[in-house]
Amino acid sequence: MKAYGDWVVLERATKKLKSGLMIDAGNVGLVVDAPDKKLRGKRVLFSQKHEQHTYGEYFIVHNNSIMAVIQEKDDE
Repeated sequence: MKAYGDWVVLERATKKLKSGLMIDAGNVGLVVDAPDKKLRGKRVLFSQKHEQHTYGEYFIVHNNSIMAVIQEKDDE
């Protein structure tokens, strides 16, 4: 799926618990496409107070909803 205009396409991030259960990671998503191409493939923290839309396994948020890029230990 491709983003259009000022929108960002995300896949919802999940966390795996020690028990093996997978849970929704809340307001964390993996960027599929965005106006800022540097965000592609990054995990981001986004505001849930802004407009969101879902389409199948994807959800779409406005570019202004992205609050931070989550850095993995290997990226530091």
